[in-house]
Amino acid sequence: MIDVCSEWGGPKEYFKIYSNPQDQQILNYKKYKFNCDSIAFYYSNDSLLQFKKNKILTDIDKKTLSQLFLDLMKAKINEVYGSNAGSVYHLKNSDSTLNISVITDKTDFNEKYIKFKDIMKLEN
Repeated sequence: MIDVCSEWGGPKEYFKIYSNPQDQQILNYKKYKFNCDSIAFYYSNDSLLQFKKNKILTDIDKKTLSQLFLDLMKAKINEVYGSNAGSVYHLKNSDSTLNISVITDKTDFNEKYIKFKDIMKLEN
């Protein structure tokens, strides 16, 4: 959840990585609409999909994704939790053996996340 409305949050974005029957890894990306003036409406309405993309991951994409995961773990180590404001990132796997949550109000992870989406060409 990207922080665009201060402590009230912002748009939700989801990534799912899975293998298809051809043993290719697929990245499924979804971003939902959000309006800071109508927070209750947007939080309770998951049907407001703004953007969706499926991408077959190349070896370079996998390295880029791995770097994002490493950066998120480093952000967790350096996390300073002092307020409700900031973007929230979660990394978890399907069997719940990996579960990391980071609130990034004082780290540079937000910039790395935006760069990641640009490199992966996930929007427009």
